[in-house]
Amino acid sequence: MLSLPAELEVNERQRHWQGLTPGGRALWGWPAPGKPLEDEAFFPAQLSDQLAIPACFQLLRIGIAQVELLELTNHPHRRRRWCRADDWAELRLNP
Repeated sequence: MLSLPAELEVNERQRHWQGLTPGGRALWGWPAPGKPLEDEAFFPAQLSDQLAIPACFQLLRIGIAQVELLELTNHPHRRRRWCRADDWAELRLNP
């Protein structure tokens, strides 16, 4: 798992939060999923980027090492793989 220094992580989280539109930020102002719905009027349409970032807004960094594609629509089926270690060169595989 990749991790960033704490200060850089905070800065990146802030940068991404401010990069959202007010409508996009509004999704993070809704009640928590699975909680009882007490007031349906509490669904903001917009949130300012000046508000504190909600604790539920987190960034995930995912390192992808390989990708495979299996196509079952035509005969013969096709399967391909791309690996970072191989500079993402396509490798055709037997399905």
